Amino acid sequence: MIAELSNRLGRMFSAKEGRNGSVAKRVVAPSTRDRLESNALGSKQSPANVISILRAALSGDIKQQYQVYELMEDSWARLSKNLHELKSAAAGATYTVMPYTQRGEDPTPEAQQKADFIQHCIDNWVGNPVANTNGFKDAIYDLCDGVGKGFSVQEVIWEASAEGIRPKSTYFLHPRYYGFPYDQPDLMLAPNADGVYEEFPANKFLIGIYKNRSGNSMGYGLMRQLAFWWSGQNYCRDWLLNFAQVFGQPLRWATYDPGAAAHIKNDIADMLENMGAAAWGAFPAGTQVEFKEAGKSGQDNPQSYFINLADKLCDIAILGQTLTTDVGDSGSRALGDVHQDVRVSRLQDV
Repeated sequence: MIAELSNRLGRMFSAKEGRNGSVAKRVVAPSTRDRLESNALGSKQSPANVISILRAALSGDIKQQYQVYELMEDSWARLSKNLHELKSAAAGATYTVMPYTQRGEDPTPEAQQKADFIQHCIDNWVGNPVANTNGFKDAIYDLCDGVGKGFSVQEVIWEASAEGIRPKSTYFLHPRYYGFPYDQPDLMLAPNADGVYEEFPANKFLIGIYKNRSGNSMGYGLMRQLAFWWSGQNYCRDWLLNFAQVFGQPLRWATYDPGAAAHIKNDIADMLENMGAAAWGAFPAGTQVEFKEAGKSGQDNPQSYFINLADKLCDIAILGQTLTTDVGDSGSRALGDVHQDVRVSRLQDV
């Protein structure tokens, strides 16, 4: 029976080879340019620039939007953790192939043979880490990339075996190889990344699209609503770092004779600056030095508040909600169970 299924698959693929080429051949060749595209944008993007890129994506150009999303994952620990939590859980689940049956009836021997063959394909679907190709679990993980970014595309690499034609591995495709042409409504392939689009060949690509809103599909993906907060967070981190350098230090204040010579003023300024690392100073006669006590609490720091708020919104958007997100340290077990149910529901959705 497996040999018969293999023959059917072989005839099906052979019938398509005249138009689409052999399914065993690569349609999109790997390129080192894919790595360069990931670094095309600067590491810090202003909120206005991010909004402009997101609006451009609604017209079909999703490549720059994807570059923003890559920067977000590289520089936002909470976002990376939340997405990895969902993607790895989905990839780590147990997938069992069940034979087709009519309601209330037992599966036919042919249906059971088909299910066994598909299970065999999944169990023997392995990748090659050297060539950066995916086995079955990694293919599921990469398909789930569409949860955050809206779209995920992989090319299937087939192989012929004694049992039949089966998927050998998949290769993750950078969005520069696909997009929405301005004069076409559908997602299309650009195999040479030159803006020349064609339809996706049959039986060669896994396409994952995560629908989290109605309307224009170019706006899909959970990371879209978090992009503004990521951009603001970039600046807040720099400001917070500068604030940390002087937080808790007393303000050194000196008054001097208005008629003092310029070099006297410079000497006083240098001495005040050096007092941050030394516990002494020598000033001209008539100079009065005061130490203004600094604030002892940083709880109301606006940069810290913005970063914490962004992390909270990231938890809500990606995981649905968490116990620490909404009730903090005062949470109860009942609330924890409710929040865990929401997380499980989100995982099932993925």
